[in-house]
Amino acid sequence: MCYTPLLHYCTACTYQAARGVAGGAADYPYNPQQPSYTPSSFGAPDSTGKLGEAARSSLSKATQAMSRYGWIGFWVQLTLSVVSGVILLFSVAFTSQSGPKASLYLTLVGILAGFLSTFWSFGYQRLASRMQEYLDGANVAKIKKQQVMEQITRGIVINLVGMGTTLLGISTLVGLLVAKTLSNASVNPFMGLGAASGYNPVLALDVFLVQAATNTLLGHFLSLLCSLWLLNVVGEGRGLRFQVA
Repeated sequence: MCYTPLLHYCTACTYQAARGVAGGAADYPYNPQQPSYTPSSFGAPDSTGKLGEAARSSLSKATQAMSRYGWIGFWVQLTLSVVSGVILLFSVAFTSQSGPKASLYLTLVGILAGFLSTFWSFGYQRLASRMQEYLDGANVAKIKKQQVMEQITRGIVINLVGMGTTLLGISTLVGLLVAKTLSNASVNPFMGLGAASGYNPVLALDVFLVQAATNTLLGHFLSLLCSLWLLNVVGEGRGLRFQVA
């Protein structure tokens, strides 16, 4: 068995490599590969077991954004959900809900989704604390970028469901109020109230349910904005495209 071809190949490769170093970038240009975007992690540790500067900067930016916007989403959603719940209870307790109650149930689902979104926003703060501990070198599990993005995506889905049910509730409620107003247009209000006269005016308390629904819708919208911004920051501008892909 002859090993001459292999030896000749290795000699040629060594000569070409040496010629490339001597010849400069004209023969063998040196193009360092930039680190590619990996949605599964914020960055791999170096040979010493520590995060590199780029990975540490990315993780630090994501940590600050999760902490800041997590608290903003938490307090906004909690305040508006509590106010909407109180208004809804007040409206149900002091007004007679005649006819279909679909608007009431849909608004209630939106308010419950608001409280769930409040709990989820608080989870952003807890996750930010874990990310900060990992940055500080504590013995905690490694935080993966995909895990953070998936949690933010679930929060977005909660807000979208809450917004959808609340919008349906508002549409149903406005339709009922318009029908109530039109039915009273042909009734003489001086003939008395009740089913016999057919006069059922729109009271101020009837509009309370509209206020509860709009507060709930505003809370979901603001929380959705915070979650979308977090998804963009954590994904380094590629978060939305990553989710679509």
